Amino acid sequence: MPEGDRWVPEADLYETEAFYVIKVDVAGVKKSHLDLTLHGDTLKVSGQRSLEEMEEGVLRYHRLEMGQGPFERSFQLPQDADLNSIEAVLSDGILTIKIRKRGLEGIDVGS
Repeated sequence: MPEGDRWVPEADLYETEAFYVIKVDVAGVKKSHLDLTLHGDTLKVSGQRSLEEMEEGVLRYHRLEMGQGPFERSFQLPQDADLNSIEAVLSDGILTIKIRKRGLEGIDVGS
């Protein structure tokens, strides 16, 4: 992949009774290089992965299939998504974003 081109991390989207969940595969991306922004009802996940972060001390790459450089994914959220209750956790290379559904206030829905 030529330097400067964007790569697109894979994402899974699903819903539970109480939440919408987005999981984005960002293996090798430092937490400090991730950014989540909300514009209206669109959630944007962006960041950057560089070769230096992937492996230190490499003399030569023989194959590069993992994307590197900047990336951006946008997800339009459903109308009943509570835009004030977005939680994001990065663990084991997976960014998990949970958005509570509106109308469930006062109901114990767990996490």
